[in-house]
Amino acid sequence: MSVRQPFFSIIIPSYNRPDLLKEALLSVINQSFEDWEVIIIDDGSEIDVQEVVSQVQDIRIRYYYQEHQGRSVARNNGISLALGKYVCFLDDDDLLLDNHLHSFYDEIIKSEIKKIWRTGYVRSSGKSQKKMPFYQESKHKNPVRFIAFNMCFMTLCIPREFLDEDRFPVPFPHWQDTHLFLRLLSKYPFQQIEQYTCVYRIHPGSGSLYAMTAERIRQRAELNVGAIRDLFDRYGELVQPFLPSYTEDYLISEKYFQYAMNDVQVNRGENAFYFIKKSVKQYASIRLTRSYLLFVYFLLRKKFQVVINKVLYTNKNNNPH
Repeated sequence: MSVRQPFFSIIIPSYNRPDLLKEALLSVINQSFEDWEVIIIDDGSEIDVQEVVSQVQDIRIRYYYQEHQGRSVARNNGISLALGKYVCFLDDDDLLLDNHLHSFYDEIIKSEIKKIWRTGYVRSSGKSQKKMPFYQESKHKNPVRFIAFNMCFMTLCIPREFLDEDRFPVPFPHWQDTHLFLRLLSKYPFQQIEQYTCVYRIHPGSGSLYAMTAERIRQRAELNVGAIRDLFDRYGELVQPFLPSYTEDYLISEKYFQYAMNDVQVNRGENAFYFIKKSVKQYASIRLTRSYLLFVYFLLRKKFQVVINKVLYTNKNNNPH
């Protein structure tokens, strides 16, 4: 008996977030285009993820369990299991708008060659919604350069055969998606679709820096930077024709700065100046100087708020009702 080949395979790795996963699954089920399959790779969850999948009840959804090995292994296993002509990726805490797959399909059937396709996404944080930029040839020079500096994970649609040789790098738990996509876009044609079709959600659990020790945050940062170094060490000849010579240093410097900002926002800022020093040492530019000024603003505001809270707490204790 022949196996049905869906047009799209959507790969969703999941770990300990069944409620968010259910919302992500419902966003796929609500697609206006119906010829798809979902492959869920449960990355060793300690919570019953399969129960959520069974509640959704759709034969196009396939569930697989693996021992906890990280997102790269989960996504690579999903690729191996995919039957679709095109592969899309979705994290279990993000959402697809109902036009996501149809936007790809409408362009794919008009194209004479196979390409990597991209739509736009909305960044959602609480009540804040922000439309993130499209790729523009006149502004961004080439897709590799654009993706190096802009998130694209759930916005891409990739022909299945493009993933036969290239997969997510297993040693790196962070930046592994950009690592893969920069390699793919250095090899294959690309086209931007100017529609917003997915939602990247920022929530207390995203980023996973909350309640981390100072040492653990530093370890995570070095793993993140390690993925950037690995790309340029192993695939420099492939990607560098599309990128300015300073790209590796800039990306590392920017990554350290991001950790400094995150450390101030979600922790006590114990690592903040450590990361700023690493950032400046790696690469300094006018663009990053503006970022450093923003860091000082956030740090001062954070410290000022701490002082205000102490004053309010002291006044409350000194003036009991």
